[in-house]
Amino acid sequence: MKKSIIISIISMVLLMVTLPQSKVFAIIKEADLIAEMKYQGWTVSSNRFVDLKEGESCSWWYKSFFSNHEYKIVAFSEDDDVTDIDIEVQYTDGTSYRKDDDNDDLAVVQFNCYTTKVLGVRITNYASDSYYASRCKFIVFYR
Repeated sequence: MKKSIIISIISMVLLMVTLPQSKVFAIIKEADLIAEMKYQGWTVSSNRFVDLKEGESCSWWYKSFFSNHEYKIVAFSEDDDVTDIDIEVQYTDGTSYRKDDDNDDLAVVQFNCYTTKVLGVRITNYASDSYYASRCKFIVFYR
């Protein structure tokens, strides 16, 4: 009886120790990305996240992109098991504006706005090594 309680306590402690480490790694990854982009002269405009299983996309998120600015949208996952993340930017009528559907764990779309326009942004967890939903993010930078 005592042995099973001790094993349960040890298991709980190990779980509590490993979970925060994975979250800290994800926060450092995002913080490093933002720091590097700021170093290159970019400013964070918006950031969004959604939990997606393999093959799932988020719903369209619409944002105003203002004239005389350059934009870069970076999509990534906080989970190491996401092996392919894609991002697409569309006009409000549904026609494609830009997309990154390369087979990698980071998606980047960059463009210049010469006129103010509203565009939709959607990310897709195209491939992952797990059956559970993974935290997927995109950050909109401008300069």
